[in-house]
Amino acid sequence: MLLLGFLQQYQLAALTVLPISFFGMVCNLFVSIFIFRLRSMANPFGRLRGSLAIAEAVHLTVFTVYFVPMVFFDLEILRIYSRYCGVILIVCFELAIYTHTLISINRFCAIYFPFQYNRIFRHNVTVVLIAITWLLAALPAIYLYGISSCRFEYFGDHWRFGFLANEGCLEIPFPTNLPTFITCTCVIIFLDFIAIYRVRVYNREIAIRQRNSCWNKARKHDEVNFLKQACLQSVLFILGIVMYFVLSYYFENPWINFCLTTVTWVSVHTFDGFITLLYNREFHALLHRKKQKS
Repeated sequence: MLLLGFLQQYQLAALTVLPISFFGMVCNLFVSIFIFRLRSMANPFGRLRGSLAIAEAVHLTVFTVYFVPMVFFDLEILRIYSRYCGVILIVCFELAIYTHTLISINRFCAIYFPFQYNRIFRHNVTVVLIAITWLLAALPAIYLYGISSCRFEYFGDHWRFGFLANEGCLEIPFPTNLPTFITCTCVIIFLDFIAIYRVRVYNREIAIRQRNSCWNKARKHDEVNFLKQACLQSVLFILGIVMYFVLSYYFENPWINFCLTTVTWVSVHTFDGFITLLYNREFHALLHRKKQKS
């Protein structure tokens, strides 16, 4: 506590971000590395989830190894090139939104069209869809913020990344994607809601036929986990979008603005990876096997 009294405010801001981004980086790296080793994840859903985990791991790694040292040590050289760091962050954020939408569509098709599912999401189609999401996220961001005059770079007044307007970029294009992000999030919520409803109806019908209490409890547990994961991840992204792009513009206080932007942005991607670990039994079993071997 005594040490904190000797730190500048910007250093405290860096130390606030560090544990969140580091924890999220570890969670998403774990998911991205081990998801391809799980047989139960050798399917379209697993590939989509792996792509999402990679994007979020990169996003949080940038905050951990670039943002935190830049802010804590007040490194001018890193601030000068922060616009290129901003491009990576935008790409990862947009990729997360698009991939979450694909995951919800995948889940919806698996529940409502089980016989056509393997044809709809066959391996080649899934790979193409993943490639399209990366291209949709990367190409516009690289052109707008890496090549053209528009910039998304670090601002030291509120310790956050923001948009810089200039003569060559009078209108900032990125916030115009806000309707797209909100639309994607609404699609995610709608598809997850009707998917959850269908799962509940189906499980109730099976439970009545089989009346197996152990089976019912296991199915109920999976159903609740599915419900929690889908709802929490959707709510997180909605809150993140609203806080960063709407609420932050109403607060000039640096700490409030910092919490509504940087802390919120990092927390959303951190908890997204943590929720995946928390509500998937496959990862629990993998961790248990690792413990037994050690």
